[in-house]
Amino acid sequence: MLKQYAIDIVIDYFGRFDPIVGVDNPDYQQFLDMLDPNQHWVKVSGYYRLDKKMGIQNAVDAFKLLIERDMKNNLIWGSDWPHTQYESQIDFDKVLSNFKKIVDDKELVTQILTENNANLFRF
Repeated sequence: MLKQYAIDIVIDYFGRFDPIVGVDNPDYQQFLDMLDPNQHWVKVSGYYRLDKKMGIQNAVDAFKLLIERDMKNNLIWGSDWPHTQYESQIDFDKVLSNFKKIVDDKELVTQILTENNANLFRF
């Protein structure tokens, strides 16, 4: 239904899935199938919302799937500040450090932090 509108759509939290089921959740797989690099952007942030123990593995798995879906040029990042419901457990340095671990590619980290945002926001 959203394809009928000529707008960019930003989806938060890697597309957010049930942290217990992880990326194998059929609903998440359906979400991945619906992604269109011509219209959709995925914010690779809030990794701690995707894992009951606030680890990064579910985010790593989701990131790999997004790359496989040809979304490399449509991934953006944000700190997710003020980290609602996690304020006492998360800080900016930890979020940025774990983002770099999730992506695990210096050139792609730079692209996500700069070029992709510039393309989305046209600046």
